[in-house]
Amino acid sequence: MNIPDRGVGLTYFLSLEPFIQSNIDLIDVIEIEPQNFWHHTLSDEFKMDKEVMEKIKNIPCKKIIHSVSIPIGGTVIPDYKQILLLNNIIKEIESPWISEHLSFNSVRYNGIMFNTGFLLPPIQSKRSVEYISRNINILKDEFQVPFAIETGVNYLKPNNNEVRDSEFVRMIVERSECGILLDLHNIWANELNGREKVEDFISNIPLDKVWEVHLAGGTREDNYWLDAHAGTIPDQLIEIAKNVIPRLRNLHAIIFELYPSYATKIEQNILREQLKILHSLWDIRGSDIREYSYERGIYNYNEPDYIPEEWEYTLARLVNGFKINTLLGDRLSSDPAIPLYNKLISSFRASMIARALPLTTRLLMLSLDIESILSDFWKIDMPKLFTTDEALSFIKYLEDLDLKIEYLKDILTLEKTILLCKIEDKNEIIYFKYNPLKVLESLLKMQLPSSVEPGIFEIKIGENGISNIDIADTNER
Repeated sequence: MNIPDRGVGLTYFLSLEPFIQSNIDLIDVIEIEPQNFWHHTLSDEFKMDKEVMEKIKNIPCKKIIHSVSIPIGGTVIPDYKQILLLNNIIKEIESPWISEHLSFNSVRYNGIMFNTGFLLPPIQSKRSVEYISRNINILKDEFQVPFAIETGVNYLKPNNNEVRDSEFVRMIVERSECGILLDLHNIWANELNGREKVEDFISNIPLDKVWEVHLAGGTREDNYWLDAHAGTIPDQLIEIAKNVIPRLRNLHAIIFELYPSYATKIEQNILREQLKILHSLWDIRGSDIREYSYERGIYNYNEPDYIPEEWEYTLARLVNGFKINTLLGDRLSSDPAIPLYNKLISSFRASMIARALPLTTRLLMLSLDIESILSDFWKIDMPKLFTTDEALSFIKYLEDLDLKIEYLKDILTLEKTILLCKIEDKNEIIYFKYNPLKVLESLLKMQLPSSVEPGIFEIKIGENGISNIDIADTNER
């Protein structure tokens, strides 16, 4: 397969653009996660943010796509509408391949369909391999470029009813003939958390299928090492990479994964040093000319006594705080990673709401126990895949609660309109019975307004948010 080299780079976020532009001499490629920059419309369509796409296209380096919302590790078929948009983006930025996670994030069980709130590990069984191979073949047929699976992180304890991590990846790749995005930080985190050792994993997968490597930092929480994309790459992981990368003869990219919230805490010269380390690793790719082999088709394990659909439903419900009174539910609920997943999902959902509804979030924090409100919301509402969907669902929940908090109804109307105008590309005018500027300014300062100016004020809202606030012409109204 003729796949071009893309070199060394990092994941793209809007807030990282100044660093990317000023350090383009060290950045051969940026990896785009398109779903971070597209909207889910009310008509169940998906559209990319045009402004962001133009920014991406104007960055003077190569681009590759890493999808983050149609993982192939479950029994649910990948969403065809997302595939259509991904294909358009592949063409626009000329990505030579596309990758997705060996995880699942949606569940269909007994006619019920819901999102998990987190990328979760599939059951590692022969039945699961059949579903995953089907999903990969669907994507291979639909995408205009080659497809690779990313090796995932798994916080659950290994059990005897599953094939080993490396054998599971090997079974899938052999059956599906796809590429591998080898996330070395994920594999290292799995070892630190009690799963298969990195060297055993590396020795048991087809290294000639590795097209891309991810490296990242992590963080410690509740006795687990988390794949948090936090800070610099640990020295131990760099040493692992120095041992592995020379054995990768078909490696086409090395990507440094770093979330913007952590990037702002690192000096630019340190980030440059991280990229220089990646360049030194790139220079030794495929340099080990020794022949390596791995065992094919030897899978000594007991097939689980439950089907993948039951695994997905049970795990997804447990990590979202629900009890499952079945044998599998009892087994999984005793795993110490279950409360960790629940904690991570709660944090992720809260951050989605805070990003989409900053004014509402501030007003609730200043007025009552917002954690209690969020906790009650999550007990009756499963996670949504996209931020706007999560935010609109929370708005509906608050509207039904009818909390007696001054300004809340108006702030909800304002932020709901902003969201809808953004995802639907439309303009709206809403009216306040007081000057909203004092309220908005106070909330941005994390304060409740002490007084407001009465009157009729109109707020003009477009796809880019509030465009104007002025005294309303009551005759026109």
